[in-house]
Amino acid sequence: MKQKAQVADIDRSLYDFRYDEDAADFLSSGITPEIIREISEEKGDPDWMRDFRLRSLEIFSRTKMPVWGRLLTVWICTISSHISVRNRA
Repeated sequence: MKQKAQVADIDRSLYDFRYDEDAADFLSSGITPEIIREISEEKGDPDWMRDFRLRSLEIFSRTKMPVWGRLLTVWICTISSHISVRNRA
């Protein structure tokens, strides 16, 4: 029967690598058509993929955000405050 490897027996240096970071590797926050073009160029995407992503961003930008998330947040805060008051008494 083969012995099980112990944690101390495993050579973890194989997984302890890191790529050097370059200022060119960082993009500004958010997503814009310029960032999509930059990423597509970096990845070497075909034109149809870049155009698909740009169209998807356009659709996303026009879509209204749902309001139920805020209502749920208000409800959770209300419930939490009632629980906190009860636990203090």
